[in-house]
Amino acid sequence: MPDLLLCTAVSPGLQAAHARLLTGAGLRLEEAGECTALLLADDGALLACGTRSGKVLRQIAVSPEAEGGGACAEVVSALLQDATAHGVPHPFLFTAPGKSGLFRSLGFTPLAQTADMLMMEHGRGGLRRFLSGIPVGPERPVGSIVCHANPFTLGHRHLIAYAAARCAQVLVFVLSDTDSLFPPELRLRLVREGTADLPNVRAYPGGDYLISPATFPAYFLKDQARAPAAKCDLDLTLFGSAIAPALHITERFVGQEPTCAVTAQYNRRMQAILPAYGIHVTEIPRLSAISATTVRARLQEGDLAAVRAETVDDAPGVQPHRRRAERRFVQEIALAPLLKLHAGVERPFAREHNAARLHAKRRFRPLHAGELALLPGEQRFLLVLAVLSGRNELHGIGAVHALLHAGDRYDNVFHPHDIHSRHTGLPGIWFIDYMRKRLR
Repeated sequence: MPDLLLCTAVSPGLQAAHARLLTGAGLRLEEAGECTALLLADDGALLACGTRSGKVLRQIAVSPEAEGGGACAEVVSALLQDATAHGVPHPFLFTAPGKSGLFRSLGFTPLAQTADMLMMEHGRGGLRRFLSGIPVGPERPVGSIVCHANPFTLGHRHLIAYAAARCAQVLVFVLSDTDSLFPPELRLRLVREGTADLPNVRAYPGGDYLISPATFPAYFLKDQARAPAAKCDLDLTLFGSAIAPALHITERFVGQEPTCAVTAQYNRRMQAILPAYGIHVTEIPRLSAISATTVRARLQEGDLAAVRAETVDDAPGVQPHRRRAERRFVQEIALAPLLKLHAGVERPFAREHNAARLHAKRRFRPLHAGELALLPGEQRFLLVLAVLSGRNELHGIGAVHALLHAGDRYDNVFHPHDIHSRHTGLPGIWFIDYMRKRLR
């Protein structure tokens, strides 16, 4: 009787057989996922395999001698159970269009299809539920923007304002991927705060359906040179055929991309595909040289003056509430990577009992003086704890000076009672003295 094995990585003894099975099925071997299912015959021969990576099932293959015997169903069923156990209720599957019938019989529903790729979702109604959470009023036309906003800049603001001046409603979708420097919740909030003065603009998370096509697997394509274009086409087909009609979207706005070839290709494919679905595509010039890529680079360099120039509008006549929001952007943008690295201010480092072990598992970049100078006292204090526990280093004497002296006196920045009770167990003045000696 075949034996089903679930593992996080294929063992060395089965790697060659796994690679041969995938190659024989016309699939490419990719990096290991979170769970791999291997169906083994009594003699140890590999009959079928499949992998779950996040919310996607991929690399499902069956040997010729096991076809038609339920091997594929057994592997897929095991992966679906694993997905449910890990909080993934409706995993996706990307495959060649000719495999539609096989996966339909296993409970998958087609979402979008092109000549090269088919996107399916297990179960029914996931996309409908997602779209039902996006109310659209009767005003027309409805425009749309899909952006990463990593982070939100004046370039994003310029594009959204341009669309808002030309559409009765503008829906802004912020990609929800968690691999970005800035977490999705923060990116969405910055977009909402940065467009709060535009009454016809609403921002929503992209969820599982408005995602970066770069995340689509393409291991089943025979011509890998076509992979980037095929991914774009599938993403745009899903938007044009299912998402836009449900939300009455007839306009899509994008900014020109003179530096990134991938984004430029995506914009070209958008102009070629979406008009067939009744969607007019407007591409506008980039605002000066502003880009989120540049902001991230300047942040890594500690050049917060340049960050501020691309995220805060100092022009006369800017509404005060918007200017205050944009000033917060600089703090949020400078702080977000630090919070991501340091587990967030809502969880004090004293709760992380084995700092040395955590430090060994994570890699942290140095803290710059400009970043430290922007932090409110409580957050600066938590970064002090990170330094004291050996989980980060300070970049230059200027950062040490900023940490100790930026903004306030010690007794205003760190309240002794708070320090004593919530973080160190030491009386506040002792801790401050210890901190100063440690950082000399």
